[in-house]
Amino acid sequence: NCYGSTHHTPQIIYLDPELPQQKKDPVFIPELLHVAWDGSGLVSNKKFERSDEEIIVDALANMMYHILKDNDLIQING
Repeated sequence: NCYGSTHHTPQIIYLDPELPQQKKDPVFIPELLHVAWDGSGLVSNKKFERSDEEIIVDALANMMYHILKDNDLIQING
């Protein structure tokens, strides 16, 4: 299931409009990290494959979500 996607050229992050509110932060954070990956120039670094980006973004997004949630920096509704 694809609940979010990043479109780099128009610089837009899309979230599934049917996504419940409590799922939006866990979906938004990895998409935001994909934007950071692209903006940092890592997307054009030949050392990384697309699959590497997904593994790294998923790991960082998971940790970032839990850090933000555990420190009450995001609010989970529902």
